[in-house]
Amino acid sequence: MHDRECEVARITYVFVVGSPRSGTTILSEVLGRHPDVADFYEPYYIWDHRIGSGEDDVRTAAMADAATCAFVRREFELFAKKSRKSVVVEKSPETCFRVPYVHSVFPEAKWIHIIRDGRDSVESIYRETLKRKRMVQQRDLKEYIATVRETMRLTPFWRNRLQTMLFELRGTASLDPRRYFNKAKWQGGVGWGPRFPGWRQAQRQLSPIGFAAMQWRTSIEALIQGLNDVPREQRETCRYEDFAARPEAELKRLCEFIGIPPVQGLARDITPQSVGKWQKSFTTEQLAELGPVLGELMLQLHQSADHSWYPHSST
Repeated sequence: MHDRECEVARITYVFVVGSPRSGTTILSEVLGRHPDVADFYEPYYIWDHRIGSGEDDVRTAAMADAATCAFVRREFELFAKKSRKSVVVEKSPETCFRVPYVHSVFPEAKWIHIIRDGRDSVESIYRETLKRKRMVQQRDLKEYIATVRETMRLTPFWRNRLQTMLFELRGTASLDPRRYFNKAKWQGGVGWGPRFPGWRQAQRQLSPIGFAAMQWRTSIEALIQGLNDVPREQRETCRYEDFAARPEAELKRLCEFIGIPPVQGLARDITPQSVGKWQKSFTTEQLAELGPVLGELMLQLHQSADHSWYPHSST
């Protein structure tokens, strides 16, 4: 028993968090190339196994009862053992709204908050949402299969792949294959990314791009609040733009934070080409819609010096 406890104690858990489309996936993948690191891709089927998908993706510390903590930690330890790595890096979009829950399960874990320009994040969220909407409405089997294959690629063990499929089957409660073009948590509707409180009403009232903006803002606000309760020495911040421009330097800094030796060449394929894409993507009307939603929080995050990037009403 003592040896097993020592083995478990040597595992370092790192949670990479950020708004949707902020770079969490690529950062986790790059860290996962390190010989000491295993990248655990979006195991929502573990986090929600005992408590279900719920009406939204908010999870509180009170939900982390003893049985839930034991189950989640056992699954993470098994993943680390099968990976034969001493560090497990996990990223899930929903963690934006569940930092207190995750922190209660893994109070010793380290956190990396990657922050991307809100305009670029929303531009990417919007494109991903339209892609998912098109796939669901057109019953695009080719696109669906490509999405499933990518998920399987990022999920290395068959145990976890089967857990994903069983969780979705249970949530959809249907054997009709047409019901599986979208995740069960959207309850038959079209959606992508984390569900913030009030998302149903927001989908009815907002345009798709307005909904994407609300996903970004509510995710960032929840993260800031949740991470405030994590000890300062257990959390670090990474700017996406810095990572894209100077990947090796940023990785060296993050490896030192995690407690593993830096390794050269992990970020060989990282380029800054996706930085500033919003400038060529949004119309004047779309910027006018985004500005009031994003502007103040972007100023708070030092992503913009003023509100001059979007047109203002003359009234």
